[in-house]
Amino acid sequence: MNEDERKEIMTIEWEAGETVRLLSHYLNERVLSKGDCESLDWIRGHISAVCHELFHDLFHEQYQLTLTERSFFLNKAGMYLFGRSIPTLWTLDSIRQGILCPFTTDTDIETLINYLEDIKRMCRISEREGVLPKKESWDATQ
Repeated sequence: MNEDERKEIMTIEWEAGETVRLLSHYLNERVLSKGDCESLDWIRGHISAVCHELFHDLFHEQYQLTLTERSFFLNKAGMYLFGRSIPTLWTLDSIRQGILCPFTTDTDIETLINYLEDIKRMCRISEREGVLPKKESWDATQ
């Protein structure tokens, strides 16, 4: 792993952790500040790119994952997002716009938190071992 990949992994880990913090706060308080809502743009772009890559959803292709990001965001993503990509993106968009989400979306938020915690775990392992995660099956439509 080179220094640029290591920096990118640290950024992914930090952003995932910050998003987990924001989403957990949202579950407890049902409101985020305007700045916190804007902070969710990062994860919205990444989840959208994952949905495009995995589910071949043409509605979600604004952001392109880097090679390093692909190693973290695509591994096990189908397990967390398969069949839930549109509701998860809708929930993220609603939170970002300051719209109060119904309690029925809590499952989508909790699933997203679990997904991000898994990404953080993979980042810590990669930093410790000095290698990117091995590619698992990335195409949920096969």
